[in-house]
Amino acid sequence: MIDLSIILPAKNEAQRLPSCMAWLHHWSIANPITRSIEIVIVENGSTDNTAQIAHTYLDRWNKIQVLHSAPGKGAAVRLGMLAATGNWRMMADVDLSSPPASWPRLFAATDLAPVVIGSREMPGSCRQDETALRHVTGRVFNRLAQSLAPGVHDTQCGFKLFRADVALKIFSQTTLDGFAFDVEALTIARRLGCPVIEIGLPWRNDPLTTVRLGSDGLQMALDLLRIHRNLLAGAYGPARPAVTPYPAMPPG
Repeated sequence: MIDLSIILPAKNEAQRLPSCMAWLHHWSIANPITRSIEIVIVENGSTDNTAQIAHTYLDRWNKIQVLHSAPGKGAAVRLGMLAATGNWRMMADVDLSSPPASWPRLFAATDLAPVVIGSREMPGSCRQDETALRHVTGRVFNRLAQSLAPGVHDTQCGFKLFRADVALKIFSQTTLDGFAFDVEALTIARRLGCPVIEIGLPWRNDPLTTVRLGSDGLQMALDLLRIHRNLLAGAYGPARPAVTPYPAMPPG
């Protein structure tokens, strides 16, 4: 039985994927808690040789899947979450902007909630090399997302951990393929009555990020309207009472 699946959405990541995999290999050996892990690389619409590089790891890792999804980070994470076999399933960015050394903070909270999300706003977090424009844009988006995921200080941190049964319930209902899928997933978690814990993580902005503040930001705002429309249409099912939703955790 796999304890942890790490889902890596990968679009045009030929440059960063090898270093990411090297870090994960070292980390998995050095941390007994993660000896039974699976890596799920989900290539999604790359125009470089990301897919070819990903497939080279099939002969080098014991527990790995390489999948191909429709374009979009949301599509990639959805496919990875549903195909993974781990008892816990964690989405992570290939740039490892929150380093593996900080991930035990997330694992420490798994006895308290079935959904544990990283945050760049909670106590214990810190930001490095982030431009003022990106920070302001992120804060504006989070304010807009509050009507859907109230109490979450950072919906867009790329490191989130889901218990397997909850991951299946949530990601079998998600519809968004783009970057706003995080908000949709948390909205569904809230509809299901799942408690969500937000944990502060260190985070470093990578200048090679694939997020485009202009076009992607506009699409994310439009996707928030789609989530609202889905809620009104009952697409996510009836709301259930939340069990201590979004409790705060002290810094790790």
